[in-house]
Amino acid sequence: FAERINAFAASHWKEFSTQMYFDDAGAFAGVVLGVPLVLIQFLIVIFLLRDAAIMVIKVKRLELRKDFADKKRKAQQEKKE
Repeated sequence: FAERINAFAASHWKEFSTQMYFDDAGAFAGVVLGVPLVLIQFLIVIFLLRDAAIMVIKVKRLELRKDFADKKRKAQQEKKE
């Protein structure tokens, strides 16, 4: 895909540019199209990791509250006996 775009741009580069950036392998178009996508994917991964960390914290807090309530209930039952 990038090679075709690069080939088209290489044949018409004088219409929209002052320098020839476009090689036969499609590197320029690949970089121009690929780098923003990679950056967006990197941000998505960061946000997903942040959400996962927040979820782990919530679950652990609930687990600790449940353990504390169980210990409190067990201590009250031992006092009654």
